[in-house]
Amino acid sequence: MYALKSYNNPGLRVDTLEALRASGNNPSVQPELLDTLRHDPNLGVRLEALKAVRRMNWSAEVRQALLDVVHQQRSNQGLRGAVVDELVKHAVKDKDEVALSELEQLAANDPNDYVRMKSLRALVALGSNNY
Repeated sequence: MYALKSYNNPGLRVDTLEALRASGNNPSVQPELLDTLRHDPNLGVRLEALKAVRRMNWSAEVRQALLDVVHQQRSNQGLRGAVVDELVKHAVKDKDEVALSELEQLAANDPNDYVRMKSLRALVALGSNNY
């Protein structure tokens, strides 16, 4: 976990994430992975962190980290789109009403066309009553 915070080399941080991916549900590892997803300056590292987050048990903390990323307007739109996909998965699989509500907000209000349309398509596919 020291490498995630301390090394300037994104390649080393990616290698570290690959090693930690299987330990994502460990209570001492999970906050570091979620923080890396939220804040790492390198897109490749953040995408690798998303792979680790996908393997975590669904929880309010995981959902909040995904919501934090999708609401970061300056984040890469591809990353935001991948996060939308993850929210859709859990809105269906875990019947997460908060995730569904957030998708509705993104579809209605997100300033980015890609994120807004991706959210809208997901809601239509889910049969949301509002769309």
